[in-house]
Amino acid sequence: IRDESKLTGAFDENCYQTIRSNPQKFQIIKVDITDEDSVKNFYRDIDTVISTVGPFCKLGKTAVKVAADTAVNYIDSTGEPEFMKWVYSNFNPKKSYIVPACGFDYLPGDLVSNLCLNQFQNNIEATLEVTYDISHWIPTRGTAESALIAFANLDDPGAVDEIEFLDKTMSRLKIPWGEEITVKLHHPSANVSCFLKVNKIVGEVLKYLTPITRLTVPLLERSTKFLPEGPSIEKRKKATYDIYVKATLNSKSAYGIFNGIDIYGTTAIMLILASQHAAGIGALSPSQALDPDIMLKKMTEFDVKSDELQGVSCSYSFVTP
Repeated sequence: IRDESKLTGAFDENCYQTIRSNPQKFQIIKVDITDEDSVKNFYRDIDTVISTVGPFCKLGKTAVKVAADTAVNYIDSTGEPEFMKWVYSNFNPKKSYIVPACGFDYLPGDLVSNLCLNQFQNNIEATLEVTYDISHWIPTRGTAESALIAFANLDDPGAVDEIEFLDKTMSRLKIPWGEEITVKLHHPSANVSCFLKVNKIVGEVLKYLTPITRLTVPLLERSTKFLPEGPSIEKRKKATYDIYVKATLNSKSAYGIFNGIDIYGTTAIMLILASQHAAGIGALSPSQALDPDIMLKKMTEFDVKSDELQGVSCSYSFVTP
């Protein structure tokens, strides 16, 4: 929890009083996420850490560095490509794993991409396209700040085009996104592109406004402090997403679709399952640390016990060449 006063909101009153009155059994530990000694003390008796301390480019680096130094397994929810590049370029621990991007972006996209590319025996020159379609999503304050930081560091978006995806025709805007980083770790020769589904007119406007808007990022970043901390559970349940993956080689294509509702609830489940099933050593993509078939099945079958996650659901499907 980012604020100790919110413990009373995270537990009912009786539970909270039980925690506070049994210091030998329960500990409330305060950690300065920017101080290596503080983080190292927190890591002392744990095997795996799940980090959600975005914006990751600002607040997340110490958590990774100490994990690599102390052989603690590390998983996070980052959606910031610059942070992912930094992790993969700087850390290769010998006794633990470091797996960034295990949330809604980009764990399912990476897993489905891996399975689609594996449909071709020789996938050296395969083309992979990942398209996100998101509706009714309201970002948390932290996500908004992370998104602005990522936006400031990304290349300008590319052209707007149309794709035939099975029986759908989609207009989409090319964006430099996380699967361009993660997929290259397990299929280094694949030609990977990422897109955001948009209205064609909106996409053209965004393409030309992005360079100008980037100049206002510092001001917009400060304004995120005035945003609500996050959407209500009911509003979360209205957020829907579809991730379309298409792998093509020699005029043959494999298709994968992952979709669901409640982006934040789904991300929580993805992080939990990733921490339970990840294996390996070094800085890894989700597909390198997790078995894609098993992980996708686990996500669709997760037994929700929390009222806050009751609206969570996701599914996936494949069409092979």
